[in-house]
Amino acid sequence: MTSRATPTDRPFRVGLVTPSANPSFENEVIDLLPRGMAAHTARLPEHIGLDLRARLESYVDDLPDTVRGFGALPLRRVFVGCTGSSYGLGPGGDARWSAEASAVTGVPVTTAAGAVKSLLTALSRTRLLLVSPYPEWLTAMCVEHWTNEGLSVAAADRLRGEISVYERSPADVHEAVARVAESHTEDDGRTAVVVTGTGVRSLSALDAAVWRTGLPLLSSNIAVAWAAANAAGLGDALSQSSSAALRRLYTLTRKGHV
Repeated sequence: MTSRATPTDRPFRVGLVTPSANPSFENEVIDLLPRGMAAHTARLPEHIGLDLRARLESYVDDLPDTVRGFGALPLRRVFVGCTGSSYGLGPGGDARWSAEASAVTGVPVTTAAGAVKSLLTALSRTRLLLVSPYPEWLTAMCVEHWTNEGLSVAAADRLRGEISVYERSPADVHEAVARVAESHTEDDGRTAVVVTGTGVRSLSALDAAVWRTGLPLLSSNIAVAWAAANAAGLGDALSQSSSAALRRLYTLTRKGHV
């Protein structure tokens, strides 16, 4: 458990659920949460012997029991760090998955894909430049998912090589994000750069690229931190975030609301 509150506070507690081998989701989200929040983590089952596609499908049914595994912790919301499971659920499937998990566990559940959609809506962005660490088949599912959500995908820049998402090096992510950012320096008011997936550490790459483009830059992990802070009523604290990318996102979402 990681807390951003003093011992006398009663923090807004969130649960973070992620696949067993994901090395990045909880670390990046926790680093971005403002003071006054506490995060607790749980792992989805390992499913030894299943390939990636089968594991992603299994996680959908595994989610309720994993959330129940938090026991009596007074969680205010649970965030699911596995976008790949959302992509295969078809039109409206991600929202149904969240709603059904919320209903059976009694805790509001938000997926990482749902958090990305909420942030894009707050930004009024409808056109995506994707940076994907996925294999080709999962990148195609990702593109189809966002198209089904009513967004246009202008490009999907895949990281080079066919290795596991979890084995991607920070240098690979920096190269891909910089390449996209430097090709789109002006903000057209409708486009956003999105690093897909929760399993790669992309925060430092996004922060470095802020100065190379006028476009908003986000990832699944940044979107979850943004959604969690706003659920806690602490969205304004993001203006002081250590992340340059998140500070810019805060500013852009506040335009027209002040």
